[in-house]
Amino acid sequence: MSSDSFWDADDLIPVGQRKISLKANTGVNYSPSQRIEIDIPATHGYILPNETELIMDCDINLPAGVPRSRVQLDTTLGGQVLIKDIRIFSGGAGGILLEEIQDYNVLTNVKYSYDTDRTEKNKRAIREGAGIWSSKSRCTLGCEQSESSNITSNAWLKKTTGNATIQTEWDEVANTDQITCKMALPLNTGIFSSNKVFPVAQTQGLRISIQLEGTAIPFRQLDSVLKDRRPSANPHVYGLASASQTPTKVAVGGTINTSGLLFTQENNMTGLENFPFVVGERVKFIDVSTFVANASKITTQDITTNSCETNGTFKIGSIEYLVGAGGYTAPNGLIQVRFGSASGISASVATTELSAATGGDGTVGRMAMYSESALSYPNFKPSYQLSNVELVITEVQMPKSYSSKLLTKMKSGGSMNYDFLSFTNYKYSLQKTDIVANVRLPLQNSRARAILSVPVSAEVYDPASIIACSGTYIVNYNPDADKILRSNQHGLGSIWDNLENYQYNYDGRLQPSREVRCSKISSKKSIEQQVLIENEKALLMSGINPKSFASFQSNAVIGRALALRDGSYDCRGKDFNLMLNYTKGGVEQPFENKLLHNFVAHIRRISMKGDMIQLIV
Repeated sequence: MSSDSFWDADDLIPVGQRKISLKANTGVNYSPSQRIEIDIPATHGYILPNETELIMDCDINLPAGVPRSRVQLDTTLGGQVLIKDIRIFSGGAGGILLEEIQDYNVLTNVKYSYDTDRTEKNKRAIREGAGIWSSKSRCTLGCEQSESSNITSNAWLKKTTGNATIQTEWDEVANTDQITCKMALPLNTGIFSSNKVFPVAQTQGLRISIQLEGTAIPFRQLDSVLKDRRPSANPHVYGLASASQTPTKVAVGGTINTSGLLFTQENNMTGLENFPFVVGERVKFIDVSTFVANASKITTQDITTNSCETNGTFKIGSIEYLVGAGGYTAPNGLIQVRFGSASGISASVATTELSAATGGDGTVGRMAMYSESALSYPNFKPSYQLSNVELVITEVQMPKSYSSKLLTKMKSGGSMNYDFLSFTNYKYSLQKTDIVANVRLPLQNSRARAILSVPVSAEVYDPASIIACSGTYIVNYNPDADKILRSNQHGLGSIWDNLENYQYNYDGRLQPSREVRCSKISSKKSIEQQVLIENEKALLMSGINPKSFASFQSNAVIGRALALRDGSYDCRGKDFNLMLNYTKGGVEQPFENKLLHNFVAHIRRISMKGDMIQLIV
C-alpha cells in the first residue's frame, strides 16, 4: 500500500454514520484550572473529526455577599475562552503526542475575530455561548454596535419579561440573574478541524487532554453598564422623579428623594427588559458630554474626565416602569430607579456635576449611570462550574470487507499517512522598554505555511479591573459617540501598542523587501493597507478564512505567509527574525508589557505502519 492511497479513488463503498457520546475519564464536573481528559477508543474505527463537539453545561457563580451585576463569558469566544491548552495523544501504552496547542483560546480568538460573518456569529451564539448584537439593546446615539450589550437574548442572563416592578430583598442575592448555559464547542485543533476521515483504529485510539482557564480573564460585564466601554450607550438620567411622577431638575446641593431618578428612552430604554442594571447593583454617575479622551495623548492612555464623576456610590433598591402620568408625557413611559433602603434616601447626595447634566424640564440630560459593583468590592470574583461534560463523535461505519482489506495491506508492509494543518506556539516576552525588538524564532517545522504573531498585553490587572475594563488598553477612539473604548479582552485580544513597522528576516533576506508600516493603525485614527494584505495572505495559509477585518484594531495580527496555495516552506536550519520597531517619530513609545504568541501554521504527518506510529513535524 503506497503512502498516498488511504482511500482508493475507484472504490465506491456504502458507509454509515452514527453519533456516539463519550464521558470524561475523571468525572463530569469541573472547576477553573482543572484538566479534562477524554478517550476515544480504537474500537470506534474511523471518525469524522470536524463533526466532533465538546458538550457541557456551564454555570457562572458570584460569591455570596458581593453586589450584584450581570456577568457573561467573553462574547467573541463564548465557551472557547475556558480552554487554555489542548493536547491530543495517540492511544495505547506509548501515548505519542500528536498535537499540542498552547494558549488555544488566544488562537481561537484570532480565528473567531476574522473568520466571521453574521451567520457564523448567530451559530456561535446559539451553540457556543458567544454574544450577538440585538436591536433591542442598541445604542441610539451613534455608538458602534456592541455584542456585549445584549440582554434580551443572552445565553447567560435571565430575560426580564413584562414591565412589572423589579424589587427583591434589599440585601444581595447571588446568582439570581444568571442561568445555566448548555454549550456544544467544536475543537479548533488541526486533527479535529480536518474534513478527512481519521483512523482511530490505526492510532490505537486518541486521548484528549484539555487544560481549563482560570478565573482571571473569561468574564465580562455588559458594555452598557461600564464607564470605560461606550459610556454613551448607558442609561441616561432624565430627572428627579416625584410623588406625582413629574420629573424635576436636581438642584445644586439638592437630594435624590424617595422617588429616585427617571431615565430617558435613549439607547432603547423603553421597558424593563432592555434595562441593563439589576437591584442590588452599586452604581455611580458620569457626565458623558464632558467625559473625553485626550486626543493629543490617546496613545499614552492619558484620559481626562474633567471632574465629571460623582463621588458617592449608590445602591439600587428598586427598578420600576412608570406609565406617563402627572406632569410628564412619554410614549411608552419611563424607567424609575430608587436607591438606598426600602424607603429611599433622604440625605443630600446630589452633586454639582449631577445637577448640571440633568434635564427634568423636558430637555435630554447626558448624565449616564455606570456600575461600580466590580471595582468597589475586591471580593467580586466570578467563577464557573462545568457539568455533564462529554465528547460527541461521529463514527464512520466502514464495511467489514474494506476494513479487512486495509488491515491486510498494513500487515504486508504498507503504510498509512495522515496529514493535517496544525499550529505550534513559539512564545516571546517583550518589555515596554523594548523600543526596537529583534525576536528570534527557533522554528523547526519542515512544512510551514504561515506565521501569525499575536502580541497580547502582559500587564497585571486584578480580576475586577479586567471584568470592568478599567485601565486596560484603549482599542479605539471615537470621541463623538463611544467617547472611549477600552479592551474587554485583556490576555486574549492582541494590541498594536504604537508599532511603527515590522519586517521578517529569514533565508538570508528581508521578507517582505520593504518594511510593513503600521503607524496609522497604531494611532487608532486611520487604516494601513499593506499590513492588512499581509494578514489576509497569512490567515488564508493558516486555514483561517478572513471574511471580516472589522476587528483589525482590537485584535492585532502580525502575519507572514511562508508559501501560497498548497505550498509549504522548510524552516529547518534557517534563522528566523521578526524585527519590530515601536518608535514613532522618536517620541511615543509602547506602554504595555507584552507576550508575543507566534503561532506557526504547518503540516503535520502521522505515519502509521503496522503497530508503529511516527509523527513528522
